[in-house]
Amino acid sequence: MAISEYAPGSQIVADGNLITSQYIKKVPNMDWRRYDYIVCECKTLNIEPHIEYKNEMHLKTCRACGMELDKGRMGTFLVPEFGFEASTNIEKAGLIKPRRTFNGEVSYIGYRDDIQHIHFQSGNREYEIAFSQNDEMAVLNRSNFYVCNVCGYTHLSKMGFQMIYPKQHYKSSGYLCENENLQKYALGYRFDTDVIQIRFLWPQITIYEQALSILYGIMKGTCAYLNIEENDIAGCLRYFYNKATKTGSYTIVLYDKTPGGAGHVKKLNHPDVFEAVLKETRDIIGRCTCGGESMDAACYNCLKSYNNQKYHDVLQRRYVIEFLNDFFDDNLGKAETFENISIRSPLSLIDNHTSTVNEDFESEFNILLTNYGAQISDSQRFVGLMKDFLFAYPKQLNLLIALYRMDITKSIEDAAVLNDIFAYRFEKRMDEEMGISKENAKWAVATWCFSYGGNILGKPCELEQVKEI
Repeated sequence: MAISEYAPGSQIVADGNLITSQYIKKVPNMDWRRYDYIVCECKTLNIEPHIEYKNEMHLKTCRACGMELDKGRMGTFLVPEFGFEASTNIEKAGLIKPRRTFNGEVSYIGYRDDIQHIHFQSGNREYEIAFSQNDEMAVLNRSNFYVCNVCGYTHLSKMGFQMIYPKQHYKSSGYLCENENLQKYALGYRFDTDVIQIRFLWPQITIYEQALSILYGIMKGTCAYLNIEENDIAGCLRYFYNKATKTGSYTIVLYDKTPGGAGHVKKLNHPDVFEAVLKETRDIIGRCTCGGESMDAACYNCLKSYNNQKYHDVLQRRYVIEFLNDFFDDNLGKAETFENISIRSPLSLIDNHTSTVNEDFESEFNILLTNYGAQISDSQRFVGLMKDFLFAYPKQLNLLIALYRMDITKSIEDAAVLNDIFAYRFEKRMDEEMGISKENAKWAVATWCFSYGGNILGKPCELEQVKEI
């Protein structure tokens, strides 16, 4: 909490005075610990001890997805282990709320080889649970802190495009500092605690915004079921490759906020307890009324909290309800992969089927949109209709539902024209967040654009026809 609440630029009120944090404290003959980091496109935080020289092997590949890391995204964070110091300019507190730097996030960085993932299966639903003690987490505040390496003076900037910020300043002692070049850093620290990781193999979690809502929903359900304070545990997401579906998915990571562990998350290391927590989660989120029937919102009674303010705009309780309804569905189909899908045209999916089957698929999808297009804003009902109408095409269905949950229909409704620029951002998200091949992503986006945008809404479609692959 300190690197957000008391970091330079943050303010507190004490004895009627408004005190601003200004310095990262330095200790004679000791320096801050520094680490270089890159956040991969899969959202994984990769860190290594800071080096001053170039090394091609330094932060070369992502430890989660294995992709080569973009060195252009490298940053450095320092550990403010000696604390912070206040500015000498102390003002009287007014009616304006004190500033805080909320650009903080927690990441799992353990990546231990000795952690055993226990597989559980009930019907067609599959998941894995892994518990570890004294595992490693990292807290990072990626605000643009420009720090003097001599005295610790820190300038918080909204603009972070430059690595060196020239600024004359004074030491905390009041004397002019001889160094005028401030260097850009983030703030962070590492700690050990008890950690539990949950991998949902089927149904899976492939969309980042969906994963965030499910994470905070499970945290809410865990605290309620175990009768603990909501500040006793916290969580984050971690990428993993789902071998069951051959796509990228997100692990739910929960940890005890007490360093060293307090035994809370360890209680989830049993399938009966864990599934009871999921049922409690579904009950809590289901009882909330925010977002109306579409459930496309969240509030402090369900998913929102003080600690997840940076994600408030993307949290939706429908993500949690839809996922848990699928998880506990006795008629849940078997895990399906996307790997064998091929395309001949934007509305024709081959996948080793005959052309008659392809025409049937196209026809059924268009009939669904024609007859039930008015229900498209009701996510829970429309997803159910898609599953009822298109159950014979599970791979295609999963692609279309994934895009629907990315709100492609709303974007189509708002667009003046459906062209390659419009389609690209959805194709890119399917590729990066779900591991879907670019060809299959292109087919799925084009299917929605031509079927819903063109046939139903009459929008002009300027997408390139997808050629045979």
